Amino acid sequence: MPEPEQAVPVARKRKRRWGRLTIYAALLLFLFGAGFLSAQWLPYLLFPANESVGEMMFRVQWGESLDQVAHRLHEDGLVQQPYRFVRLARYLGVSRKMQAGAYMLSGRMTPLQILDHLTTGRVVRFKVTVPEGYNLYQIARLLEDGDVVPAEDFLTAVRDPRLLVELGIEGDTAEGYLYPETYVFSSSLTAPRVVRMMVEQFRVVYDEGVATKARQLGMTQREVVTLASLIEKESSVPEELPLVSAVFHNRLRIRMRLQSDPTVIYGLLPDFNGNLTRAHLEMDGPYNTYTRSGLPPGPIANPGREALIAALYPAHANVLYFVSRNDGTHIFSSDLKSHSRNVWKYQRNNPGQAEALGVR
Repeated sequence: MPEPEQAVPVARKRKRRWGRLTIYAALLLFLFGAGFLSAQWLPYLLFPANESVGEMMFRVQWGESLDQVAHRLHEDGLVQQPYRFVRLARYLGVSRKMQAGAYMLSGRMTPLQILDHLTTGRVVRFKVTVPEGYNLYQIARLLEDGDVVPAEDFLTAVRDPRLLVELGIEGDTAEGYLYPETYVFSSSLTAPRVVRMMVEQFRVVYDEGVATKARQLGMTQREVVTLASLIEKESSVPEELPLVSAVFHNRLRIRMRLQSDPTVIYGLLPDFNGNLTRAHLEMDGPYNTYTRSGLPPGPIANPGREALIAALYPAHANVLYFVSRNDGTHIFSSDLKSHSRNVWKYQRNNPGQAEALGVR
């Protein structure tokens, strides 16, 4: 099936639509005059199939034939006599112009109107907001719930080695490069195209200025994105991000393990049940920063611009620890004694949390 047409100004779209309808009308008059269509076709062309069938979303799948689409339209009560719908499309020379995607149709529309929708790509567009810190599993569910693409298709695309090479992404997935943003997705998009759009937005944000700063710090792009993903997952308070970054930078400098709970959790996905235990922290794995030194092998979420900037511009602070105040903010400290005192103050009623923070 052809790619959906590019966006064009409203005035041009309106002019083009009127032009198509005029051509359709002229063709029909010619067909009647030439005797190719009998009078029995007139009611079929000019009257809706079933005015009691309200508006519904109808999706044309990639690779679906005109006959298959016509029969499904009939099953949904949108057209009568599907064979006539197929013949009409062939008469008008648009039988091969069906475009995949979701369409809002109703039984109050004539076959000509339905055909016009399906062959000119007047697909539904979905607005989806991807929050900062979402991982690829969460994004997959978000896109499926938003009727953009099936979750499994998206997960397959973000792991496609050929697509990753095309996008210049190291590693096994596109995790970390699916930029959190509000998108308006056409329902005609495939999962690989959705991934490309999100990575393209990441490239806009990770501009030459960001890349230059990373080189000055001796960090690769993947290291910046990985560190930014940890920062994003550890705090949702923008003012704290440079301090969280300072903790990680300071620990990396003195070769102290990062001991970040979100990295352990990521290593347990997609089967994590929400309860992080001491056993999980002691279970060695590539994403367990309690048992392994340095950064994890790749990003654990998709960071926004503020987290990316924080990864490159940590606060000038001698801090090595932080613990939640249970109100969304954290308290930072530079030594284990102070940190232990803060844990006791804020987490004494939550021993599991104190344990997860590496306090022994």
